[in-house]
Amino acid sequence: MKNYTYLFFVFIVISFTLSSCSKEEISQDITGVWKLVSIESYNCEDSTNNAYADYTNSECVVDDIDDCVEWSFDFKSDGIYTGIITIRVNEQIATETFEGTYTTTSDELEVCNGGTCNSGSIEDGKITINLKFIGPVCDADMVLERE
Repeated sequence: MKNYTYLFFVFIVISFTLSSCSKEEISQDITGVWKLVSIESYNCEDSTNNAYADYTNSECVVDDIDDCVEWSFDFKSDGIYTGIITIRVNEQIATETFEGTYTTTSDELEVCNGGTCNSGSIEDGKITINLKFIGPVCDADMVLERE
């Protein structure tokens, strides 16, 4: 009987030890609307394609042309997001809407749309998504801030 009690005690101690060693990821709450603030392409095969685009210009006027691109992402609590791209050139407006899924951990994000998934990070109130769809031509990062 003593051996069974000892083995039971060892089993309990090992169970607590193993369960306390597992690292539990705490997912960040990113629900809500996030707006695009910049896109940077880099490491391009043709270095003239390396570029940085700032989307924080509220005036949306470039070279006397009323030109504006706005991107927003609405992350829902169920792991679904809706993206909206609005392009305005002078008086003409075009809007594109798309949906996808996302998952988060403590400081990482994965967004998927149409079978393509992109990884990202969540840091200092910003989301940075590495855009894989650019392929071998360029690497690119998209930065979002909460609206």
